[in-house]
Amino acid sequence: MIILDELWPIIGAGSNSDAAEYILELFKTVRGLGGSCIGATQDLHDFFALDNGKFGKGIINNSRIKIILPMEEDEAMRVKDVLGLSDEETMQIIRNKRGEGLLCAGHNRVSVAFQSTKLEYDNITTQRSDLEKQAKLRTKQNGEYK
Repeated sequence: MIILDELWPIIGAGSNSDAAEYILELFKTVRGLGGSCIGATQDLHDFFALDNGKFGKGIINNSRIKIILPMEEDEAMRVKDVLGLSDEETMQIIRNKRGEGLLCAGHNRVSVAFQSTKLEYDNITTQRSDLEKQAKLRTKQNGEYK
């Protein structure tokens, strides 16, 4: 499995065709070998910016499963066109709350909600208040609490 987070700078407007072509080929090759390649991005405009969206569209077309998390309206409209979403599905991804999404597998589309356990949440949170609580608890557990 290969995970590529924030993929847009590699295949987007600020990149070059050689780098983007390499990433597209990586997706095709890994999938062909039975592996998984995960690409994540938060900037769809850049994702589709290089060579009229050739690489962004190519990656999406070579991805069997897509998870679409909440989006702003302009980004949702772009995804609607690329994935052929209905008006209702498009409105759903605009209205979704954090942790909710639309899972697309082939022509099947299902609403999903992701809920973490406390351990998972504690391990991945970036909320400053939660991180401060964790730091205080660790200090207290180590007998250094003041």
